[in-house]
Amino acid sequence: MNEILRIMRKPIKQARNSWDGETGKQRAKEVKKIILEVADNYSNVLGLTKLEVIKAIEDKRTYSSINYYQKANFPKLKDDVIVYENQKELHEKIQPKRGFRCPSCGGISKDPYTCDSGEKNSDGKICDWKAYGLFGTMGKGLRFTVKDMFLENPRVDEIFMPIHLEELKIPTLKEIESVARDYIMKKFDEKLDGTWSFEVQYFGECKLKRLAIIYTNKNCSKPIYNEANENADELFKEAYNWLKTGIK
Repeated sequence: MNEILRIMRKPIKQARNSWDGETGKQRAKEVKKIILEVADNYSNVLGLTKLEVIKAIEDKRTYSSINYYQKANFPKLKDDVIVYENQKELHEKIQPKRGFRCPSCGGISKDPYTCDSGEKNSDGKICDWKAYGLFGTMGKGLRFTVKDMFLENPRVDEIFMPIHLEELKIPTLKEIESVARDYIMKKFDEKLDGTWSFEVQYFGECKLKRLAIIYTNKNCSKPIYNEANENADELFKEAYNWLKTGIK
């Protein structure tokens, strides 16, 4: 813990000194909070120690702590970020030779970060959209990290959507959540004649998120809605057993 605090001291102090008074204090608190949250989440998902995570991300920092330690730079893993075990799995899953879909012009780019499709934008100019630009991939790309390379490259990558994954029609986390939620609510209605209560919403938030994460991270190419429904049925049984004693 002493070593963790020693490493954290520099970015926190830098944030504190970035502005006078309460603003500086608040910035320091926010930087500390994000560092600890990232260390907790990333260490659990990647099987690393908190010290290893904090040291890795701080060693790679090249600019101010208040701009570096932002949630956008360190999103939660296994939320909207896919974790690949190694480079081999990454290449097998995305098949980079097939190209990447540019979110701006819609063309197929060989480069996953900068559009080289040769397509023209609406203004008539050749598209050179960048995944690392201000607007990123506009929610149409792929965010991931590689587990066995994290300590040397502690970042979440955002690239254009691989054509291979696009053709698999892998659903988004929200799409899976929506399907599973509707299915489970229907089941509760059938089982309880519409008398389910607010606990169902609690169940939905806790359990459906887990379901969505599982299937998103598997990059499932099977009929996802059938898969979601089957698993929703199992979760329904679990939830019903948990709720039934409190339902009048």
